[in-house]
Amino acid sequence: GRRLATTGEDGMVKVWDAVTGQQPFALKGHTGHAKSAMFSPDGRWLASGSADTTVKIWDAATGEETFTLQGHAAATSSVSFSPDGRRLASTSYDNTVKVWDVATGQETLTLQGHAVPVISASFSPDGKRLATSSVGNVKVWDSRPWTPELRAQSQARGLLTLRRSQVASLDALQEVIRSDQTISDPVRQQALDWSPLFWKARP
Repeated sequence: GRRLATTGEDGMVKVWDAVTGQQPFALKGHTGHAKSAMFSPDGRWLASGSADTTVKIWDAATGEETFTLQGHAAATSSVSFSPDGRRLASTSYDNTVKVWDVATGQETLTLQGHAVPVISASFSPDGKRLATSSVGNVKVWDSRPWTPELRAQSQARGLLTLRRSQVASLDALQEVIRSDQTISDPVRQQALDWSPLFWKARP
């Protein structure tokens, strides 16, 4: 709480001492309106988003630019660190949300689903969910890194959602899963484990 970052139409990100009101330094690098800035939870990094479509990560102690993150096709509207500071979410007027690895600067996820510009994003306290907002709606995403386990869970969820409407009982649902030769063993096991819950929650 000792520092404050402000953004401006001149593309500058200015860092201020919240106690004295002095400006230790200004971050120069964006070529368009700097629209948002956020410190990492540990105060080590400062991220900023701009109308020039980029996201920049700066060393908050020295003001040195660490990464320029490129990938959005339109202005970046907001940036948000995960609670552990390892990931950064950026929202854009290109209707997408991107999640970046702060240590490497690599893009790890692109979330598509909003039909209009995305205005803001916020991680849940445990970092497993990401809420994003656009005009008229809010979406909640699974923001965990895409692992084989999560891929199996996603496929099992889709399978159960489809098949439970096609059978008359839980036993029949489980039999369909067991006999399905198009799915992998991890997906099959996950679907069988979840089948009672999905059957109970059917519409």
